[in-house]
Amino acid sequence: MSTPQTAWVTGAGGLIGSHLVKLAPTVAPGWRVIGLTRRDLDLTDADAVRKRFEQDAPELVIHCAAISGSVDCENDPQRAHTVNVDATALLASLCADRRLVFFSTDLVFDGRRGHYVETDKPNPLGVYARTKVEAERAVLRHANHLVLRTSL
Repeated sequence: MSTPQTAWVTGAGGLIGSHLVKLAPTVAPGWRVIGLTRRDLDLTDADAVRKRFEQDAPELVIHCAAISGSVDCENDPQRAHTVNVDATALLASLCADRRLVFFSTDLVFDGRRGHYVETDKPNPLGVYARTKVEAERAVLRHANHLVLRTSL
């Protein structure tokens, strides 16, 4: 019997992450899917993240974790940057030879025009959106990583 491939889902306590973890047995049979909440792993603790990454050795990381509340980001832009950009950049680096799927937002655009495509230039209006643009850039430095911009 072979060892199952492992995937991390960060932000497993949030809207998207929780649904992905719930669906995993159906859409990824045979995979060991580890849903990580803030309580399970503080993504701002780089040493803890590296240690857990070495321990679990995920072949895939689906990164949904973020400080997504606009008010929270505006009130504490440094924390928003630490969680949304620095933690994402660390995961992207750790996954350099693996796959990472990063959940971003359509808020990277200002909304003036609508019907955006992935090649349109972002124009973020708030702290949350600016951190997501920075995080996207960190992720896309790696050819085997993917950014998904969602709209809620």
